[in-house]
Amino acid sequence: MGGKVALSPATAAAVFYFFYFSIVGVISPYFGPYLKSLGFSSWSVAVLLALSPLSRLGPPVLWGLLADRTGQGRQLIQLASVLSLLGFLFALWRQDFWFMFLGLAVMQIFWAAALPLMEAITLHHVGARYGQIRVWGSIGFVVASLSAAAVIEWFDLSVVPWVILAMLFALAAVSVLVPPWVKTSHTADIPLRPISSFFRQRPIIWLFVCFFLMAFAHGPYYSFYSIGLAEHGYSPLQIGGLWNLGVLAEIALFWWVAHLSQRYDSLDLLRCSLLVALLRFACIAIWPEQGWLMAVMQLGHAFTFALHHQAALALIHRYFPAYAQGRAQGLYIMMSFGLGGSLGGLLAGAMWEWQGMLSAFLPAAAAAGVAYLLACYAIKPSVVSVNN
Repeated sequence: MGGKVALSPATAAAVFYFFYFSIVGVISPYFGPYLKSLGFSSWSVAVLLALSPLSRLGPPVLWGLLADRTGQGRQLIQLASVLSLLGFLFALWRQDFWFMFLGLAVMQIFWAAALPLMEAITLHHVGARYGQIRVWGSIGFVVASLSAAAVIEWFDLSVVPWVILAMLFALAAVSVLVPPWVKTSHTADIPLRPISSFFRQRPIIWLFVCFFLMAFAHGPYYSFYSIGLAEHGYSPLQIGGLWNLGVLAEIALFWWVAHLSQRYDSLDLLRCSLLVALLRFACIAIWPEQGWLMAVMQLGHAFTFALHHQAALALIHRYFPAYAQGRAQGLYIMMSFGLGGSLGGLLAGAMWEWQGMLSAFLPAAAAAGVAYLLACYAIKPSVVSVNN
C-alpha cells in the first residue's frame, strides 16, 4: 500500500478530501431513506446511523497515537480506507440488521480513523493554506449529493449503496496519493496539569455541556431529516438540493468567519449559533411541509455548524493553555460529534413513530434553547485564564 506520491501534497490532499466527503454527500441525505425502504424500523435506522458519531468516541484518537509512535500515518490512512471498503461490502452481503450493523461498524470505525490523520498530514504540508484545500471536501459533498439525486430519480433508492461502494473504491484508490507522514522529534517529558483540573470551574463544565447539547440537537437532523422530508412528499432531487444549500451556506460563512471573529467575541458568536439552532429546529419540527421555509432554515446551517464550530474552537483556545489544547480538542470531538450526536439520533429514532418530525425535532430545539441559556448566564468571557 506504499506507493509513490505523484501529485503535490496540496493537490493530493484536495483529491482525498473530495472523495472522502463525497461519501458523506451520499450517506447524509440518502442512506437513511434507503434503510427505511428495506423495511427497517425507525429505531433500527437510528441505531445504524448512530454508528457514525459513535465511531468518533475512541478509534481516531487511538490511530492518531499509533501514527505518532510509528511515523506511518500515510500507510494507516491507506489501511483504514481499504478496511472501510471491506466493512461496507460485508454490510451489503445480506439485507439483515445484524449483518449491516457489523459491516457498518467496521466501515465507520476505519473511515472515521482516516480523517484526523489526513488533517494532520495536510496541516503539516500546507499550513495556512489548509482552508483552501479543505474546501474541496465541501465541493465533493455537493457534487456527489446532486449526482446521486439524479441517479436515484432515474432508478430508485436501491442504487444508494452501490454509489457509496463506488466512492469507497475511489477513496481507497486515491489513498495511494496521500503525502508522507513526517515524524517529529519528541520533547523531554514534563509534568502537565491534568485536563480534569480545568473542570473544577463550573463555567468550563457548562461550556462543554453546550457543545454536547448542540451536537445532540443536530442528531435528528443528520439521521432523520431526509426521511422526514421524503414522508412529506419531497423528491430525492429536492432533498439533495436542500442539503447542498446548507453546505453552500456553510462554505460561505467559513470564508467570512474571520471577519466576524475580529468584530465580535467568540462567546457572542456561540450564543448566536445556539439561538439560530433553536429557531431552525423548531421550524423544521412544526412546518416541514413548507418548502420555502425549509430552504431558509438550511441557510441557518451556516450558523448552527460553521459559526458554532469556529466559536467552539476559539473558546477552547482561549480557556485552555497550549499544553492542554490537544486533550481539550479531543474532548470536544468526543462530547459533541461523538456522544451528543449519537444520543440525539437515537432519541429521534425512539420518538419518530409517535409524531415524526414534530417529536424528533422539538427535543432538538429544546436542547439548543437550554444551551443558549447556559451560554448567556453560566459562562462569562473571562471565565479562566490560560495561565491558570
